[in-house]
Amino acid sequence: MFQFLYLIATLQFSLFNLFSTTSESEFNKGYDKLRYEVELYAHKGLESKVDSLIARASTKEQKAKSLLLMSMVKGFENESSQSLFYALESQKVALQTNNYELQIICSRFVSTKFIAIDMLEEASKHIKIAEIALSKLPKSPNEKQERAFIIDEKAYFEMQSKNYKEVKRLLTENITLIASLENRSQRRLLNSTYQMLGISLLELGEYIEAEHYFFKSIRYSMEDTADGKLNVYAGDGLVYAYYGLANVELQRKNYSLAYSYLTKGNNYLKEFPNEEYSIFINRTFSKYFKALHQYKEALAHDELATHAEAVKRKDSMQVYNELLKIYAAKDLDQRKKNTYLAILAMIAVLSVIFLIFKVRMTKQREKKLIAELLNNVNNNLAFQQLREIVPEPDIVKEKSGISIPKETEERILVSLIELEKEDFYLQGDITLMALANLLNTNSKYLSYVINRNTSKDFNNYINELRIRYIIKKFQTDPEYLTFKLAYIAEKAGFSSHSKFTSYFKSITGVSPTNFISQLKKEKFT
Repeated sequence: MFQFLYLIATLQFSLFNLFSTTSESEFNKGYDKLRYEVELYAHKGLESKVDSLIARASTKEQKAKSLLLMSMVKGFENESSQSLFYALESQKVALQTNNYELQIICSRFVSTKFIAIDMLEEASKHIKIAEIALSKLPKSPNEKQERAFIIDEKAYFEMQSKNYKEVKRLLTENITLIASLENRSQRRLLNSTYQMLGISLLELGEYIEAEHYFFKSIRYSMEDTADGKLNVYAGDGLVYAYYGLANVELQRKNYSLAYSYLTKGNNYLKEFPNEEYSIFINRTFSKYFKALHQYKEALAHDELATHAEAVKRKDSMQVYNELLKIYAAKDLDQRKKNTYLAILAMIAVLSVIFLIFKVRMTKQREKKLIAELLNNVNNNLAFQQLREIVPEPDIVKEKSGISIPKETEERILVSLIELEKEDFYLQGDITLMALANLLNTNSKYLSYVINRNTSKDFNNYINELRIRYIIKKFQTDPEYLTFKLAYIAEKAGFSSHSKFTSYFKSITGVSPTNFISQLKKEKFT
């Protein structure tokens, strides 16, 4: 979504020529060529050319346009702090002119950059600057267009704030305004609107409407070509729309169609790679695998999404620090520089405080979860928590097609409970077939009994018993708190330390390391 919104600023550059004079024709030729290359995502090697364009700028308007172009190039090259710096410089120059459209464009672009690094308060300030400039424009088609872009930017701000009802309100009203525009920006702005509406409606549980706007976005993206080829903005739009549709179909439990959309989204993602989508993509895949009861794959994607969130937070802090260094190295007005640096520092401090608060809340949640687990630790036998078996026919026949006499099921169930008391599940090489032989039955009957009475397959049944065993050991045998995880995993019957850690967190919601650490604090404080 972030790269797609770069387009909103890019589109406006073509309007600048309306204010150009004949003496600016040479600058505009060079500028238009570079702008076209940026739009085609051909940004490699453009930095030196844009530097030359900045040097040739003879007016403040030209300089602002060139600086904004450099910000885009830096953004595509993932130099976030440099990109933000050039955007701010562009806005600073634009505010020294009487070109209010230019001020709006630069201010919106700066706002988008701040939203991308989760500095929402700062982004809000620049949206307000854009609105002030808008109030100075006379009523005209251009004023109407700028108003539509500002509403779109406000919706993007609200979406990042997870205020999806407000996003819906803003964009629903904005569609009518956009429809009245009669230029190239109309379709691309509508595409951006459809994407955000689709995501917001998805979050609000309005799946039919969400699907409607995702399909509209796909159609508009496919029509948005340059020389017969999809550009980066259309590619980003297709990725986002197909992953959105996959989420809709997951809600409908239409898993085959959801997988089809995931595949299409992946294909476009390979063609138009974008790290910004990592969180959304992995959360979608996790939902898909959970729906199919493939919890190992689901957990892997959840961990990737969590890692991406951590990286994003870290990158945001890095942008703050790098931006401070950039401004410190420039010969800027000391008073203005200090004021702005103080704002950034304050935001950085608040961000750190927020992260500390979030970590503490997580620890409190884990502490509460551990306490609940320990309170229930005596229920070590899986079948002690089963539903009561209601009277049934002498022979039970389920949808699976398996027919099993009631007496046989009860015999297997009783035998399993006795074996659990003997901790049979600690055998690392235990298999469904071996356990069936031990119980004098067949693997189909045993698998049926386990699944019917625990709602788990054989592997998850065994692994949950092992985890419960280890939790009880932590509580009753303090020496276990001193053992290495690899040894504990072996004692529990797991083939590796990594499998033990994965299942422990999946079942308890807490990593074994944090679990042990919390127990140690309680025992020694």
